[in-house]
Amino acid sequence: MASEGQKEMPKEHKYLAVAAYITPAGWIVAYIMKMLSGADNKFCIFHLRQGFGLLLTFGIILLVLSYTDLHIVTQLVQILYFICIVIGVLGALDGKCRYQPVFGKLYYNLITFIK
Repeated sequence: MASEGQKEMPKEHKYLAVAAYITPAGWIVAYIMKMLSGADNKFCIFHLRQGFGLLLTFGIILLVLSYTDLHIVTQLVQILYFICIVIGVLGALDGKCRYQPVFGKLYYNLITFIK
């Protein structure tokens, strides 16, 4: 429940923000829905940038690891990716803009094509 001076975040924005973390297809759907709505919503933009950064970072790491026999390391990276997704989803559901651990500020500052 929002306090008196704070507006409640619309559910549609929260759904788009959550979808940005779930899967690459979810990110694409969230991005298209944001573009179609024409809304300049900083909350959705923040979570789209964070979700895209996670997809890109962990996608590259897991792609490189797929050419090695480091199965334990691959599983640890997958667990770390899952934890980052949970952090992002919980922040989106709370209506908060929390940076992802380690690279979150970098994602927000470098991924500028999402406006």
